Amino acid sequence: MLHFLLLLAHTLLFWFSILFLHKRRHQLTLMPFYGVLAALTVLTHVLSTAGSHVIVFNTFFLISSTAYFTSLMMGIYILYIIDGPAAARKALQLVLGVSLLHVITVTLVHYEDPSSTWISFGLPVFRDYLFSILAIIVDIIVIGIGWEFIGKIKIKNTFISVSLIMFLVFAVDTLVFVSGVFINTPMYLHIIKTDLIVRLFQSIIMGFFISRYLVSIKFSEDTRKKPKNFWEIINFSSEDEKKIFTLQEELKRREELTKELKETQETYKQMLEGINVGVYQINYINNKEFWSDKLYSILGYTPGSVIPSYKKLLDFIKEEDRIELIKNPTSIEIELRIVDSKENFKWYKYTRFQKFDDSGKKIEEIGSFIDIDSRKKFEKQLNDKIDTMNKINKITMNREMQMIELKQELKSLKSQLSK
Repeated sequence: MLHFLLLLAHTLLFWFSILFLHKRRHQLTLMPFYGVLAALTVLTHVLSTAGSHVIVFNTFFLISSTAYFTSLMMGIYILYIIDGPAAARKALQLVLGVSLLHVITVTLVHYEDPSSTWISFGLPVFRDYLFSILAIIVDIIVIGIGWEFIGKIKIKNTFISVSLIMFLVFAVDTLVFVSGVFINTPMYLHIIKTDLIVRLFQSIIMGFFISRYLVSIKFSEDTRKKPKNFWEIINFSSEDEKKIFTLQEELKRREELTKELKETQETYKQMLEGINVGVYQINYINNKEFWSDKLYSILGYTPGSVIPSYKKLLDFIKEEDRIELIKNPTSIEIELRIVDSKENFKWYKYTRFQKFDDSGKKIEEIGSFIDIDSRKKFEKQLNDKIDTMNKINKITMNREMQMIELKQELKSLKSQLSK
């Protein structure tokens, strides 16, 4: 009797652990929960093979089935009805993956150390593994289909609904596993009968705990995540998950493109600063405008202090130059004067390039301003000097002409006096 009480306490401990970890899933995430499911899967396989059991009142209680398997089914059931089919499918994948890993590990250890006493190996063992894994897969499918069916017939009492589902799952598991392992033994029918009675009591007790838990978290059948069809219950990737995966891939691709764009923009910005050119860009598709840091400086602003605007940019161009610019709305290359926010003006070489789509609609415009003020000032100084020289030359030439005329007049007077 003591052994049975220990088994009961053992079982309840795992049941409460499942409920506790699930209730704390928002703080802890579902990772610890899935970790416990993985551990329960391994323990179920190991102790099933070992045949560990407790006998009380002439009733055979397999420890793996009573404690670990029931806890495993409780966890998957809670995942399905609360977190949705996707979470339950992840649990199914986890169970299958861990089961396969366990079988491979047992096989490898047997061949690595044939004398090992803790490894059971042979066809009967593989048969047990096979039907154990098969039973778990069928049980998970029954959880989904059974609960959706109960939802359609609208059983309002949560305790009855949960108890019915768990008994259905346990009954199917008994039929699949016990039939696969014990069908050719004299004890087959006795094991089936005894196991179904035990499972009925387990279902009622588990139904009570799960229904209380659902009430505590204010579970509602109307708002839970439901599968679109029965295939989604067992399909490893639903249409929604495929869409999510596709969106995740697209987001990842866009993040990479954004990163590359930022790097390109930074390189472009450094290049613009290096060549000392003020640049603006207008995207007519998304109505966005850009000014380089140098253009801000040209206009007398700190970078980012004003919103880039082509209309605002025109206000800084001297009026006569602005009129000339407006007269030529297409691509152009002219020299003009810009009066900055501090009323200082400089000469710039302005180049404008425009891009059009196939229909002739303007989609982009890029303009650049190259500082040519020093050149223009030098040209003005040079022109002023040339003008001065021309004036001097003109004055000198006039004096020479006057001297020649005077000489001619003097010569003429001398001739007249000599007569």
